Amino acid sequence: YEGPIRFREFSISSAIALGLTMGLYENVGLAVIVALALTILAMRLMLSRRLGGAAGYALAGGIAICELVVFATMAALTA
Repeated sequence: YEGPIRFREFSISSAIALGLTMGLYENVGLAVIVALALTILAMRLMLSRRLGGAAGYALAGGIAICELVVFATMAALTA
């Protein structure tokens, strides 16, 4: 176990991801980022309240849900 991610690593990775997404996808990228942020927040609240934390299988399920939200948002906005 490496320990939790610190704010510095989180902010740097978020800025890079936001910059790349906005540069490549413009307005659709912004909608995807907002949808993904809301999904991550909902998953974190659900995992904390229901399971008392995030186990390995719960994280894998959360990743699958986030991917599904990204694909659904992209499909809805580009169709």
